Amino acid sequence: MSERQVQELVQALHAGRIDRRGFLRRAAVLGISAPAAMWFLRGAPGAAAQDATPASNFDWKQESGKTIYPILVEHPYTDAMEPFFSEFEDLTGITLKYEKLPETQFREKLLLALSTGAGTYDVFMTGYIDDFRYVGGGWIEPLDGYVADPALTNPDWDFGDFYESLIEVNRWNGELAKGVGEGNLWALPVNEEGYALFYRKDIFEQEGIEVPKSYDDLLKVAEQLHGKEYDGQKVSGFVARGDRTWPSMTTGYGTIFWSWGAEVMDPEAWKSTVNSEAGVAATDYWGKLMKFAPEGVSGFTWYEAMQAFMSGTVAMFIDADHMAGSFEDPAQSKVVGKVGYSLPPEGPGGIHTNIWIWSLGLASAAKEKNAAWLFMQWATSKKILADSAVKNNINPTRKSVATDPTVLEYMSSWGDYPKVYQELIETYSRVMVPALPEFAQLGDVWAKSVQEVVLGQKDAKTAMDEAAAEMDKVLATIQH
Repeated sequence: MSERQVQELVQALHAGRIDRRGFLRRAAVLGISAPAAMWFLRGAPGAAAQDATPASNFDWKQESGKTIYPILVEHPYTDAMEPFFSEFEDLTGITLKYEKLPETQFREKLLLALSTGAGTYDVFMTGYIDDFRYVGGGWIEPLDGYVADPALTNPDWDFGDFYESLIEVNRWNGELAKGVGEGNLWALPVNEEGYALFYRKDIFEQEGIEVPKSYDDLLKVAEQLHGKEYDGQKVSGFVARGDRTWPSMTTGYGTIFWSWGAEVMDPEAWKSTVNSEAGVAATDYWGKLMKFAPEGVSGFTWYEAMQAFMSGTVAMFIDADHMAGSFEDPAQSKVVGKVGYSLPPEGPGGIHTNIWIWSLGLASAAKEKNAAWLFMQWATSKKILADSAVKNNINPTRKSVATDPTVLEYMSSWGDYPKVYQELIETYSRVMVPALPEFAQLGDVWAKSVQEVVLGQKDAKTAMDEAAAEMDKVLATIQH
């Protein structure tokens, strides 16, 4: 038990994130004696209150009787939030009629609804790459006015508690190929992913291997472990996404590409630069590394890659850090307690990973904007993000939730994970892709060429030259 942990627990009580019963339960976990815990309770202002909701004069009932229509992705965030939706309806008197769809179907249905301007949905899950398109179409509402309106925003909501870097992801001034972090706020962050190195710490300990700090070391370890047998299973040295779609470019491969100092395009020349010297070198390295991946890796999305690692048949993996929640779930994983979490290695250009944020956006054509804003505000509140975090909605997008004692307790057996994901948020993970509505099209072209290198069909220089030429054709169609 540390003094800091006690202070954070008392702060959580003061802020209303836990009630008396929760305080006593967590105090016991920290080793605080019952008499000492009761002393803290007696000395805590307002601690006698049983209600976990902070006192406020804010009118949550101002849109009572209204109905709103969110559309959500099938995702750990949504799964974690659903049990609390009835709390929102009780608090506000607003009825939720939501849809939850697989990601591909979700994107298609949402895009059609937004482009028609019919106002089918009031609130939707979104990511910044999608927002580049939605902003250009005038389909998503800027949120700064809502945040600043005291009649619509509860003072306890505390906008300043979000990680600043995650708010910047959702700001864009509309300037093509740049301008991220500037201008209007378009969405509120609910779930973050940076890209970490996962490794089998039990295998590393058995073999006396240090966690790779350079990509040369990573390649050597992948080769050393590939094909060896542990606990009756033959392992591959490495795995990552390998299919020919843009998310494969922005995750494992992208972490290496940007850590080599490469860039997707030159916004001044308006040309692709994936075939720069750094881009070719990074892609050549990727082709070598993926030789130690499981058979069929060129068809792997995040799901197949994650399943391979959880099955215990892979030694190392670079992908979304919040997959830790699945790795440590005994209902679906064979590697519970065996996973190490680390920053990715340092490349010639340093450590750089892209970032992805699932956020909530407000449709410009929404019929009930104020009611929808109340839902967005509630769904991103300290209490709800903390409650959903322990149901696998990680990583927290608020600083207070990341240090909440209950959340830390939930992750307490995950080794360095809490430290790693916060380092990624605070220092290393940023938007690395150009701010273009057409980025998905560019990324798919790029992914096709990278896959050809992985399959041994082309060398890196040829493949990246071809990718750059095809990407330039797409860029030529964009007015700027």
